[in-house]
Amino acid sequence: MAKSRRHKIQLVAYSRGAIVLHWLIALGIIAQLVMGFLMVRAAPLAATTQESSSSFLTSAVVRTIQFAQQNQFFIFQWHKTIGILVLFLSIARIIWRLMNKPPEKAPMSAFEKITSDIVVFFFYVLMITVPVIGWIIVSTSPTQFPTRLFLLPDLVWPNLPLAIDSNTEQAAANAHALLAYSFVLLLFLHIGGALKHSIFDRVPELSRMSLIGKLHHKKTARGSVIISSLFALLLGAGALLFSHYNQSSTPAAATDAQQAPVTGTTQSDWVVDKQKSTLSYEVAFSGEPVSGTIGNWDAIIHFNPAAPQKARADIAIDANSINYGHPYVADSLPGTDGFDTAEYPQVRAVLDHFSKDQNGWQATGTITIRGKTRPLTLNFTYQENNGHAIIQGSADIDRLAFDLGRQNDASGTWLGKTVRVDLVLEADRK
Repeated sequence: MAKSRRHKIQLVAYSRGAIVLHWLIALGIIAQLVMGFLMVRAAPLAATTQESSSSFLTSAVVRTIQFAQQNQFFIFQWHKTIGILVLFLSIARIIWRLMNKPPEKAPMSAFEKITSDIVVFFFYVLMITVPVIGWIIVSTSPTQFPTRLFLLPDLVWPNLPLAIDSNTEQAAANAHALLAYSFVLLLFLHIGGALKHSIFDRVPELSRMSLIGKLHHKKTARGSVIISSLFALLLGAGALLFSHYNQSSTPAAATDAQQAPVTGTTQSDWVVDKQKSTLSYEVAFSGEPVSGTIGNWDAIIHFNPAAPQKARADIAIDANSINYGHPYVADSLPGTDGFDTAEYPQVRAVLDHFSKDQNGWQATGTITIRGKTRPLTLNFTYQENNGHAIIQGSADIDRLAFDLGRQNDASGTWLGKTVRVDLVLEADRK
């Protein structure tokens, strides 16, 4: 065993299991602190770097900040995944510590010993408390974005059985941030103490938490590897099974064929061929265009190109049939930050002013989403042959005008503000 040059005592390194868990948790915590900072500060920092000269910030730092801003949503999702991993690694670490008593410390003053014990105690408190509070934030958030571990669609982590409440979410978020800053203080004290013992006291303190070196490692208690690993794994597997059971037992949304048809109030002059007609939309997600579908809708059309002043179109959409090409957004569409389908089951567009110029046709009117009515302009082309018409058009909608996604992304950082709706209708004149 190695001897301290100053204290002439024998030191033993921690057990290998304790060392592995220590560094995995340490890396997880540091990654969480960095990601948490970028989640909150990426946008302001990106604005600052655009105004700053290269003499203040290196190009590598600027690129990192810009990357974080562009991928803020995915950083947030990885933040949740790593938080869950830190929680269960910490549970395994506590079980390991209970089964494997830490090796004796090098001689130190009473003040240093008390300080060291306090720092370690609060480390363990925060290692459990901070991830749990993060879990509370996700569970009580009105946005209800699912936690997909490692961004895998089928690996959904369950929320805690708590009421959805923005006040609780905000209080938990404040506590989460405060305790995260406390982690920084503890890391400073912990690293500073280890360096002080190694450099000034000439005690190989850093080697005690290393898998390599001359120090012998403390023997591992029998069964501690299996027990600590199984306990953490069983807790995690149980939570995932619970989430899967809840998802499978929740009645699935009705398919388009099962849903009640959306009908208007008057008879249409045209019979729309639903098999050949589509309503869809596109909105950017994390900088990339992503398409969405509209499954159940109906249109009542009065249109004669020879008499546009009498034209009118009434389009009704079942809000529950609106889907999106990314699962994170798709899952939140029916919720209170989406279309709030429990309160507002239908989206309705009424076009009552039609005109034509050299570029084609234009129809103006209103669209009502979540009980809010706003102006709508549809630009379209019209072709008719022997009573069969093909209409293709598009309209832009500001989602924030209807409070769609306002709670989760009012700035449009990862979900675009403009929604482009595309329409293709094939219909036969009655």
